[in-house]
Amino acid sequence: MSKFTFLRELRSPIDSLAELWPEHRRERYLLRNVAIPLSADYRVWPHARDDSVSPQAVVVTAIDDTARALQIRMGLALEPAVFAGNLNCKKLGYDVCDVTLLSGLLNCGYNPDDKENLAGFALGLNEWHLFRESQLAEEFAVKSNARIAEHSPFGVFGVYALADID
Repeated sequence: MSKFTFLRELRSPIDSLAELWPEHRRERYLLRNVAIPLSADYRVWPHARDDSVSPQAVVVTAIDDTARALQIRMGLALEPAVFAGNLNCKKLGYDVCDVTLLSGLLNCGYNPDDKENLAGFALGLNEWHLFRESQLAEEFAVKSNARIAEHSPFGVFGVYALADID
């Protein structure tokens, strides 16, 4: 499946994000507790401030047909992802978002029943609380369309860092 660049932007340095994710927020919004979640959603991983030291360059790609359709609906040009050969590019994982890039994975909250019903998906999440594999993210998007119908449709977006990241 071809990847298309959705957006390129500077996000807050990763080491500045821990303070945004106290225990109570992680408990409500994460399927699996991680120290610092990352996301295509700028409400989860904010844009860099003008005075940010070492902002993180990020590329978000449209992975599935739904994500590409959302991109077109937003009026963004489909541009083939040309960074795949970049040696300084690292795949962080796959997110599941709506047309506003609201993350159904990291920014819609989970009640105890949701966490129980979606527990199998937690096993496919990496250290950033993003999916390791796009196929599992696509399955989660289907569940999100039903669970959070007011924000559907959800699509799969690849999240990449354009520099070394720990």
